[in-house]
Amino acid sequence: MTNDSQRNLRHALLSLHGQLLSAQVVEMEKATGHTMNPNEQLAAALGDPRFAWLRSLSGLMATIDAEAANPDKTDPTQPPALERLQALLNPPDPKTEFGKRYLRELQVNPSAVLAHRDATALLDSLD
Repeated sequence: MTNDSQRNLRHALLSLHGQLLSAQVVEMEKATGHTMNPNEQLAAALGDPRFAWLRSLSGLMATIDAEAANPDKTDPTQPPALERLQALLNPPDPKTEFGKRYLRELQVNPSAVLAHRDATALLDSLD
């Protein structure tokens, strides 16, 4: 993967993750009646079970960055992170917690749909 394509994919994934994270924060704020400050949002993203479904995407994003920085240190027992990302997003598996929640978000959030389109188009162009 070239530096430009890696940078473009990273930007698209950050946008997608940001849309999903924001939507989860809004959902949590509606449920609790409490507006979360940025510190509370970060703590929730890292530890609250209501955000757990997003951690599969977060983890893959971190793994993609790590594999790009150290290509010789990839785990030979795992498929490459880009393959796992492709399997996670394109198409999402409705039988998984991530897939179920992601598909629901794509039904109600036009910004998430656009971010999904951008990320999956870049993933498809890497094949």
